Amino acid sequence: MAIKVFRTKPFVLDGDTLMSWENGQPIYYRIRWIDTPEMKKAADFVKTPYDESQWKWGEIAKSYLIDYVQSAHCIVYVEKGLDIYGRTLIDLYRNFKRIDNNYQRLISAAGLSAAYLPFPQNIDLSPREEITIYCQIIRRQYEARIKNRGIWGDPDFILPWEWRRLQK
Repeated sequence: MAIKVFRTKPFVLDGDTLMSWENGQPIYYRIRWIDTPEMKKAADFVKTPYDESQWKWGEIAKSYLIDYVQSAHCIVYVEKGLDIYGRTLIDLYRNFKRIDNNYQRLISAAGLSAAYLPFPQNIDLSPREEITIYCQIIRRQYEARIKNRGIWGDPDFILPWEWRRLQK
């Protein structure tokens, strides 16, 4: 897939979702292989003991992505197909496409996201770069967990997909 650059800085919806406009139409981008805590919506109210923790970390993850985008000269991305909601799956980079600029790796190191486990089904094993990115995400998440960084140090936090399941 081709390396692309956002023409203008994208709008941050939450810690793992961006939006930009093209030809007057919104395009939604989902940063792949990570799941950040959920954001509180206007109609939400506390239903479980984990809600406030989830929302607090959701705001922090969103701020992390805003800072990442705003501090860049340009935002580089690589399209990786579509998710089940029609959003474009991407790998995200600041300024240059290099592993040390990869957003998924950085937010994992900050302890503000959880990697999808087991090994994601949408990975192409042929390019070495794919495995490198995913392994970096897992490694940085592990380091954040053992250091109790971010969500991993909060005893009231549960993984975003577990929290969403409880909301049903």
